[in-house]
Amino acid sequence: MVLFVVMMASKTDSLPVSIASYNCRGFNSMKGQYVKTLLSKVSVLFLQEHWLSDVQLQSLGNIDSRFLYSGVSGFANSEILQGKPFGGCAILWRSDLHVNVTVVTVQSRRVCAVRMVSGAYKLLLVNVYMPYEGNEAMTDDFADQLSVVESLINDNLDCHIVVGGDFNVDFNRQWLHTSMLSSFCDNNDINPVDNLTVIVAVLLTIHTILT
Repeated sequence: MVLFVVMMASKTDSLPVSIASYNCRGFNSMKGQYVKTLLSKVSVLFLQEHWLSDVQLQSLGNIDSRFLYSGVSGFANSEILQGKPFGGCAILWRSDLHVNVTVVTVQSRRVCAVRMVSGAYKLLLVNVYMPYEGNEAMTDDFADQLSVVESLINDNLDCHIVVGGDFNVDFNRQWLHTSMLSSFCDNNDINPVDNLTVIVAVLLTIHTILT
């Protein structure tokens, strides 16, 4: 899945900020080549389900030397895995952007964030990989992650907010997680992006497939 989220061009900066999001469902050498292709087209990439451990995250820095990254594993190194690895998310950004980037500490293995500050704008970029709707524990986790994102927003009210990633939600389905996310958007004045419509100030991307 590829989402093109927003492009912001400032009067003072020579590069626009173009953002894409991709759920790679397991990062490997083959997926790495596709990710590199995506990076050639954008200045920021939101990545979900890389399935990397904390110590393996450094491989994201080898995709393209022009990009820096920050990410989180979906599981702790101390966990004993049964079956395949899972989860994780990361943000990759061009190192030559005319911005100061600060990695934001997030107490979650489903959310990562960075602040980008230039003379023209301040951005908080939040990437999420949310649990799908299946049982009560998943719904509790979904609510917890929304609270994490809400805290990030409240702690960075001086920024334009870009929240993207894989929410495992379709607004066309009348499911519980859909209602929860809709309420979250309403409560935080967040406008969903649909069919590549750009909300310049605050926006949210939900499963918008670029064809």
